[in-house]
Amino acid sequence: MKRVTLVLLCVLVLSVSAFAGLERTPVQLPEIGSIFGRLDKATGWMQSPSGEWIERENRIVKYLSKDYESLLDYEQHSLGVDNFHWIELREVEIKGEKYYLLLKACRGGQYLYPRIKEDWNDNYQIKGYVFNKEGWKIEFKDREPNLLRLELVCEAGLTYYDVPTEGRYIEDMKVKINEVLNKANKEFTYYLNLNVLPIDGAARFIFLEESRYKKSIVYSGLFESRKLPIELKEVATPKVFEKFYYETGLEAFSRLFP
Repeated sequence: MKRVTLVLLCVLVLSVSAFAGLERTPVQLPEIGSIFGRLDKATGWMQSPSGEWIERENRIVKYLSKDYESLLDYEQHSLGVDNFHWIELREVEIKGEKYYLLLKACRGGQYLYPRIKEDWNDNYQIKGYVFNKEGWKIEFKDREPNLLRLELVCEAGLTYYDVPTEGRYIEDMKVKINEVLNKANKEFTYYLNLNVLPIDGAARFIFLEESRYKKSIVYSGLFESRKLPIELKEVATPKVFEKFYYETGLEAFSRLFP
């Protein structure tokens, strides 16, 4: 009987020791700092097929002929080629390393019945781009285009069906960045292109996402990628400034560069 008791005691001790190493450890989420710079307003410009320049606040309208001009502010078309609510630059610390985090909030949307394009509903989207601080530098020379091509450590997106508070989207972005990094596909390389043209005290600019897999290159990040006055890849060239772009004061834009 004593031998059985001793055996059971040994098994119990070993079991406790084994499970002691399986305790749940808290997840170490990225730390997102305060705002370094923010842009809330810019004018979006698009040269229509007729040659007329069309403007909207914080939105580059779609490339539509005069016959369809009434659709520019309607449902899916109202998202434009691109739009934004605000753009923020912050610092983010991931596992002891500090990077920049560029956040861009925009209006998105979808149809409840996409096949027949009925019941359109807006949503609120926030994209986050994490990159090394060293690449976030630009020299503003009048009428000289400048392309920043930033290799991304992480790209993360959030979608809301109401307007989130700052505290809410910051906490959600921490979780999303951690989630993306934990399942990152190392065979792909992602970039964010920022194309800028300083001109007469203003800054014309546009963003374009890029992904590479071996020799394959895919451009994305706009709400419209096919019906454009130029090829999508040309958005990362000076040619885009002949057709469509955002424009804001150079002083306001430069605040994004601490």
